Parts: sequence; C-alpha cells; structure tokens
Amino acid sequence: LKYVILDEIHCIGARGQEDDGSGEVWERILLLIRCPFLALSATIGNPQTFRTWLDTVVDMKTRQDGGPKNNVQLVVYSERSSQLDKYVYKPVAGLAEECFVPLHPCAVLSMQQLKSVGFARDFVMSAREILSLYDAMCAAAHKTGNLVCIDRLKSLDPDRVFEAHLVIKRRELRDYEKMIKKELEQWARLGMSAEVDGVLDSPPIGSVTHMALDSVKGDSWIDIVDDIPQLLRHLQDIDKLPVIVFCFDRNGCEYIVELVTEFLEEEEAKKRLATLGVRSQLERFEKKVEKGKKRLERERKREEKMKSTRKRSEEDIQEDSQKAGIVEFDEFDPRRCLELGCTFVNRSRVLSSQECRTLRSKSLRKSQQWVLRGLQRGIGCHHSGMNSKDKRVVERLFRQRTIQVVAATGTLALGIHMPCRTVVFAGDSPWLDELQYRQMSGRAGRRGFDSIGNVIFHGVTRRKISHLLTSDVPHLKANLTMSFTNVLRLIVYLNLSEDKELARRQTAMILNRSMMCAEKPEMQFVVQHFLLLAMDYLQREGLIDRAGSPVGLAGLITHLFYTDPANFALLSCFRQGVFHRILARQGVSCSAQSSQLPVRVLEEMMLVVSHLFNRLFVHPFVKKRHDASRRRTGSAIVLPSLPPPIADAFATYNAGLYSAVDTYLRVAGTNLVDTLCKLPLSHFDIIPTRSEAETGIEMALKETAFKPQYLVNCFTILSAQSVTLDDAMDLFQYLKRRIPVLEVEKTDQRGRPRFFNAFAYDFFKHGAVRNLEQWSGLQSSDIFHRLKDMSLVLKAIRRVLEELGPADDAVVRAFQVLSDTFTANFNKAYHIRKY
Repeated sequence: LKYVILDEIHCIGARGQEDDGSGEVWERILLLIRCPFLALSATIGNPQTFRTWLDTVVDMKTRQDGGPKNNVQLVVYSERSSQLDKYVYKPVAGLAEECFVPLHPCAVLSMQQLKSVGFARDFVMSAREILSLYDAMCAAAHKTGNLVCIDRLKSLDPDRVFEAHLVIKRRELRDYEKMIKKELEQWARLGMSAEVDGVLDSPPIGSVTHMALDSVKGDSWIDIVDDIPQLLRHLQDIDKLPVIVFCFDRNGCEYIVELVTEFLEEEEAKKRLATLGVRSQLERFEKKVEKGKKRLERERKREEKMKSTRKRSEEDIQEDSQKAGIVEFDEFDPRRCLELGCTFVNRSRVLSSQECRTLRSKSLRKSQQWVLRGLQRGIGCHHSGMNSKDKRVVERLFRQRTIQVVAATGTLALGIHMPCRTVVFAGDSPWLDELQYRQMSGRAGRRGFDSIGNVIFHGVTRRKISHLLTSDVPHLKANLTMSFTNVLRLIVYLNLSEDKELARRQTAMILNRSMMCAEKPEMQFVVQHFLLLAMDYLQREGLIDRAGSPVGLAGLITHLFYTDPANFALLSCFRQGVFHRILARQGVSCSAQSSQLPVRVLEEMMLVVSHLFNRLFVHPFVKKRHDASRRRTGSAIVLPSLPPPIADAFATYNAGLYSAVDTYLRVAGTNLVDTLCKLPLSHFDIIPTRSEAETGIEMALKETAFKPQYLVNCFTILSAQSVTLDDAMDLFQYLKRRIPVLEVEKTDQRGRPRFFNAFAYDFFKHGAVRNLEQWSGLQSSDIFHRLKDMSLVLKAIRRVLEELGPADDAVVRAFQVLSDTFTANFNKAYHIRKY
C-alpha cells in the first residue's frame, strides 16, 4: 500500500445503533498500516486529542521501522459549501410556502442554556438569520429601555461594520456572527432575562416557530407518514427537489415509497379521466371534418359511393379511458406522466421507453413490483435490507438527477455520495442523535448547484429539535477493547504470519498504543495483567500450548470472534457433549441421515443457540401486553428456559471460568499490595497494616467497630488483600465486560427476573415476521438485522464444524440442517433471492 484514505473516520468511536464492532476495526487499521494516510470526517468533537493519539502511533511506527518521522498534520475547515435553512412542516390549506415555517436556530435556545454553556461550537447561522437576530436584539433592548445594550448594539450595526465592504466575504460574516453571539451570551451571563427572553420570543425568531413546534404533540407514525405525499408535492411546487426523506424504520421507507406511488397513480388516473372526454370529442370532431372534406370530394366524383361516418358511443369512450389507466412497466413512458405532472422524475433527465425496458431487463429483472413502480414515478428506496443491485440502481439514478425523491434509513448518511437540495426528517427515533443529525443534514446543499440547503423537520418534537441543534459534536472515544477472543486472535496472527517481525511490531502497536491507553495511561498496567490472565485461561482451556501456539479448537473461537462471549460457551457445550446428548435423548443415532432429523431436535438445538447468541431482554411492558392479550398470538415472547442438563453445562462453564480468574487475581494480588495500596500522589497507605503497639482496649475497639470504607482502584479490590469477599462474583463485577461469563438467568437491580426475547427461536418455528413485528417489542429494521446476524452465525458454525469435525458426525449434520432451515425461512420471509 502506498496511501490509505479513511473517510468518515469518526466511526472509530461508534456508539448506539452504529456500535456494531466497526469502530474496533477502524482503530486496528490506523494501528497496523505502515504507509501515509488521510483521515476525513466532518463530525469530530475533539480533533486535537485525536491528532495527538495519531502522532504517538506514528512515532512508535517510526521508531520500529527506523526511518524518518512523519508528523501528523491537522487540517480544520469549519465552513460548509452551502448554508442550511431549517423549516418545520405544518400542513395548512393555502400556498406551499405557508406550509414550511422557517426555524431560526436561536428559537430552540433558552436563557439557562445560554448562561451555562452558551452556543455550541458548530452553531452556525446564515446571513439572513444573523440579521434577524440583530434586529431582534435591537427590538428587545429598546423595549426594555436598556441604554447600555442599545449603545453596544450601535457598534454592531451591520451598516456600520460592513460600510467599507463592497462584497462581504464568508470569513468576515463569521467574525461578525461571533460578535453577535458573544453579545447575546453576555446578556445571559449578566442575568438580563427580560432582554434575552424578548430576543428568543420575538416574531422573526421564536413566536411563529414556537407555535409550529408546539403543535407537534408526538403524532403517531402513520399520521406523520400520511402527510409525506403532500409534503413532497409542496417541495416540488417551490423547486426544492431533489430530496432525501430519512426514516429509521426500513418498513417505513418502503411504506413511504408505496404510499407516494399510489398517490401519484391515483392523481394521474383522475386527471386522465377528466381530460380524456374532452380530448376524445376534439379528436372525433377533427376526424369528422376531415372525412367531410373527403366526402365532398367523393360526391363530386362519385355521389353513389358516399358513406356516412360512424359515431362512437359513450361506452367506447369509457372503455378507452379505462384501458388508458393500465400501463405495464415495459410499456411505461415517463414523458406521458410529465404532461400531467404526476411524477417526481426530473424533466431534463427523463429516461426514454427504451431505457426503461433496458433497466427492467438487466438491473431490475428480479426486483419487487413496488420498487419498479416507485422508480417509474421518480421515487426510490434505500436501506440495508435491500439487495445490492436495487440500491446501486437507486444511487445511480439519483446521482444522475433522474429520480428526485429517496426514502432512506441512516445507512445513507455515511460513505455514499448522494447530495441533494433538501433533507426531511420524518418522525422521531431513539437513534436520531446529534451525530446522526449532522451526518444526515450534511447531505443537503449540493456543491456547485445549491447556495443554500434545506432541512425540514416533520413530526419531530421541539425538545428533540433543541437537542439536535444545540448539542456539541460528540468526542471520539476508545473502541478497541481487550477480551479473551482478541488475545487469542493476536496469538494466531503471530504464529501464522509469514513475516514474524512485522507481526510482532503490529501486535506491540495494538497492545501499547491503543486509544484506550492514550486516554488513560494507567490502563496500560491493566492491559498487561489482563494479557497474562487471558493467556493463562486459554492454556487451561487447551486453546494454546506452553509455547503459546494455537491448538485444538482455537479456530472455532477466532472464527466466531464477533459473538464473544458466546463463542467460548459454545466451545464448552461441544466439549461437554450438550448437542450429542440432545440427539441421543431424541433417539437420533450417529448414522441418521439429515432428512431424518425430527423437528423437536432442531427446535431444542435452536433453543440452545438462542440462549447463546440472542441474549436480548424483553421489556416488562411488552411481556405484560402479550400476557394480557386474550386472543392467541401464536408467538412466544419469552425464551423458554434451558433443560436442566443443558443449564448445568452452562453453570459448569461459568464455574470453571470463575475458578481460573479468581486463582490468577489472588496470586497476582499478593505481589501488588505494596504498589496498589498507596495513593498515587501522596503515597499515603490506603489500607494501613496493624501496628504492634495497638493492643488492649484499642484493639478491642477496632475489632468491634464498623469496618471503614476505602476508595481503591480495581486491582486493589481484585487483590483481595484486607478486603472480605463473599465469593468470586464480587470480583467479576469489575470485569464483566472483559471476561466471557454467560449467565443463564439474570435479574435487575431490584432482584426481579429478566427474561430473554424469543424472537429468533420463535421465527425458526413459524417463519412469520409479522407476528414478531407486532409482539416482540422490536422495530422491524432491528428484527431484520438480528435475524440476519443469526443466519450468519449458523453458517459460520456449520462451516467450522465441516472443516474440523468428522463428516459423518450427527452434530455436524444437525447444524447443516439447522443453518439451511433458518436461512431458507429468512430468505422467504424477506423475499431474498440468490443471484
């Protein structure tokens, strides 16, 4: 590699919905590459800290390689190519412009917010919004009669500031914006609540916007989506297309496409029926005139051959109009819809009938009907559940400006070049945070085409909009965590790599220069002992030998690295013969054929797999709603408990893990007492030793008094020196996210039992997605991704068993059938075809 370009580098600190393990991959790439790189992002809250960490990484690589040092340069550019105007959509009867209420960024601020934190670092206003804010500040100062504020605002008069400027540059506008915001912040800090409230509630800023935002009372999702067709029509009327409508539900995106398509089809049918009668009468009249002229000529020549014209009946006209409304894709011509205005296809980029047939025959030959109908009308859909060919067609047509409307999830906000003029947020979602908002709104405003981009909120509450506009960009945090699986993967890499020296250097980079150690240098000490703990456990489990080489079923653990800690528990199940006992209990011998496996065997194996890999809790409200339902749903909400023999196997696995970890920590703790029992700065003893002079009454009082509570770090607690621990479970509370413990039963903080969701197990039994969407308490998009992950896990287990296990083993064949059955149900439920 000569150069590496990493776009959207902020994914290294992915949190929430985007925390799918990709952040760990981004950090590893930066640690392992040995060539110059370019990292790009528009949403990093702590760029200087990130640059400092990268500088330490490059410095260590330079010392390892022995070459000249390459400094990491930080380039910050805070200006957008186009400014963003924000609106709130409020459906009203009248002109299209009246439905979009301008949203001034200051309208969502408050006196307390300005006083405590001030403006966010990336809080930017357009020239029109800056002028509106200045006018509102002048009006509020004159209303309260504050002469000091009036005099200060005179010096900020734009006519005076820009008097000598023929053209105002953007840099000068930003300097003026900083002065205006600084003045308003000073008003808030001085406690001038009357002036600040007067500014925020003034007509050019807050009064109209507050009325529009207050009308949003958490409308239902259906009510919000039902307004989308009219919203798009209004955007078309005021020339604000193309547009991306963001919805965090993949089924919601498809519903929007179908709804808008039906709206346009019905609109075209009505217009065509209204105009067809007049057009038919004109055509008949013109034909009659022509035939009359010809008849006169024939009368002059041959009067005996004169014939009368045949009049068409009203039934013929009605039959023609009905036939005109039926158009197949191969016969569809977008130019016919443009005449009636019943499409969102760009007039200057419309496809011909031949291009439509070519697109249908090559790229969309296996697509669903709603996808084809939507593309005909200029609207596409884009989410991760669609097949790649459909998504590529939508991306290409949108970039060519052929289609002008796309309904998409958050997957379109990262790494895909699809700029537009307007972005619409359709409804609220827990996944819509300040990072997602900045990424999505960044799509609005095409460089070289639009001087101003548009952001429209529809169905989003005032409180959520205030949070999105006023919150700072989140800081990047470490995502490369240490686990037993990661340690085993490093060992496998060191042993199997052809270039041992390069592998050693790269492993040292991961262990010594991770972002976690850069943020907290004391974590380097923890990482070293965790590495020793992991290697001790891996050797106990027979995954590495005394020389540190991988042996046994280490390939199974590393192949399922993304399922940690379930991969270690699965290995324990194989070693304890859990799946063999399931087959034996159901009377299945090792010589049984795959087609002869009973359904109850597959269901019990799926139950075990669900307890391992789908450990998602059921919300108490969801369980209560399902239990209160009188009609039979046919779906299981709570995952059934494991049979006692299998539950005992899980307990045996956890007990062995507890024993190994407890033994190591107690041995390591005896050598760390002197280091860990002192405060880092004053070196004062946290746990004082018993003095020989303490005898008699003093000793008796100390032994009968309450035990003092000490503030100590994690390894002081883990050392168990002078600390009473009931059992090893107290130790593991501090390492719960690092040690692969898999608890069969869990309770909340009040001791109440928590139940696992049975969506994967239930889907395997009946294959119906609608029941899951209605009763599982999960969003449809979440169900799709989790079922897809389960399908991939089963395929991975099958592939590893086929490579490591004997071909005639009953468990190997059982997992083959289990994987094929689950994948077939998944493909059938979501209409996925193999290309």
